[in-house]
Amino acid sequence: MTLALNTTMRACEIRALQWQDIDSKERVITVRKSKTEAGQRLIPLNRNAWRAILELEERTKRLVGGSLRRSWYVFPHAEGTTKPDPTQPMSSWRTAWRRLTQEAGLSGLRFHDLRHHAITELEESSTSEQTIMSIAGHVSARMLAHYSHVRFNAKRDALAVLSGGSQTDGKVTSDVTNASPDAPCELQVVENMVDVAGIEPATPCLQSRCSPS
Repeated sequence: MTLALNTTMRACEIRALQWQDIDSKERVITVRKSKTEAGQRLIPLNRNAWRAILELEERTKRLVGGSLRRSWYVFPHAEGTTKPDPTQPMSSWRTAWRRLTQEAGLSGLRFHDLRHHAITELEESSTSEQTIMSIAGHVSARMLAHYSHVRFNAKRDALAVLSGGSQTDGKVTSDVTNASPDAPCELQVVENMVDVAGIEPATPCLQSRCSPS
């Protein structure tokens, strides 16, 4: 989970990760096998990701009772066995993930949602699209747009600047929202202008409540 949130890596990429793919000196992960045709890519490890790698390294050493080999998998195969086999990759963590999310009160959270969240955070940080695609492995701007739709509040903050408004506790203070009830026409912003798929709903983004006059 920590690796996904801090690297944008897919579950299949994490399971395929071997110790030889981790450069401890430069603190970089090399993704060699991917779901797309983006090819091999390098992902720098931030502090959280590096801490997770060190914990995984210590765990592997405890499991095998000694030093690890570069050809071993970071997440060893352990399904249906009494002892993990680091020469084979873990095939799935679906059951463990379902139990974990249920106990955490996050039932329904998909592992892939972690990658989605990481890319969205990068998008909101004003990181260039080229840099995000280099990290995440997207092959086109269209795929980037699919994953990295900016959250609604971030869009609200950006557009508030156009009307000289300000952001306060999730609400925009502007001439529109502060209009007097007696004004000839009052505009109200409708929540969720863009849904989770990034598609505008049929409901218009502005509803007008105008006086008969």
